[in-house]
Amino acid sequence: MNSSKFCCTFFERRVELGNDFWNKLGEEHPECECESVSVSDYSPCPVEDSETLVAVITSNKYITQDGLLEPTYFEHRMQNGVSTDRKVYTSKFEYDKRAELLIKNNLKKINFGSIEISVRKVRTILHSDGRRAIAVYDTAIKENRSHAEIVCTEVPLLGSPNRKGIRAKLRKNV
Repeated sequence: MNSSKFCCTFFERRVELGNDFWNKLGEEHPECECESVSVSDYSPCPVEDSETLVAVITSNKYITQDGLLEPTYFEHRMQNGVSTDRKVYTSKFEYDKRAELLIKNNLKKINFGSIEISVRKVRTILHSDGRRAIAVYDTAIKENRSHAEIVCTEVPLLGSPNRKGIRAKLRKNV
């Protein structure tokens, strides 16, 4: 089976695999192979290095008093992914509407803003052994063709220097 077919089939099993989805993908394709193909019928194309992603911040616990992003924003998301929009495939109006819906559905009180993330920069983040640490997948859905996710390829142990290092590099690259 070619990689495009495998990736699409694998992503179709996302609900079935649940919390193990990203780990299984990393085990079966540790070199981020599925980044190079569209894994969704709704996707315009795979995510390019030159793109910018946008993510909404819905909690003040992720913002320092100086208005900077806390590295802890990426802690829980290292295992579950960071849901983003591909800036080139959405409008500010569409993005704001999705942010409002996210806040409403998750009972968040406020939109604290958004962050822009360079795909090229996050894809250059490495594990301590030199392997790629971050992948970006186009995970477009019917309601949002600009949807993409940033995922850690292999989640280091909680509290480990490698995990803290990846988290800090993500923050620095935002």
